[in-house]
Amino acid sequence: MPAPIRHQPFDSPAFAGFRPGIRLVAVLACFAWCASGSAVAATGSQADVCYSPAISSDAPNKLTASTTLDCPQAGHSTLTQLAQSGWSVASVQPVVVDYGADPATRTPRSTTVWMVVVQKEAR
Repeated sequence: MPAPIRHQPFDSPAFAGFRPGIRLVAVLACFAWCASGSAVAATGSQADVCYSPAISSDAPNKLTASTTLDCPQAGHSTLTQLAQSGWSVASVQPVVVDYGADPATRTPRSTTVWMVVVQKEAR
């Protein structure tokens, strides 16, 4: 049987000068949130998260300029149409929305979408 893990209190010599706490984390998180929120409020920028149609893993899933994206604020558009409307791409990544195995062959299969974060600066 392994020896029990002994936790040392923060007053022990091993933690001399180290006083982590929720207050520090909360202050840093609040600072980061306030700084980012004030920057967005000052510029009047917009952001939106868009998704491509779901594609099975056995089909090629390429993101192209003609891929139609569904965006809650920017609408149902292609990347070209979004760019013409003043939106720019901030990030792109594939997202697995369903994962399983084929019951007959037991080979893994998944369904993915492209998640595209777009932003629009106020003019």
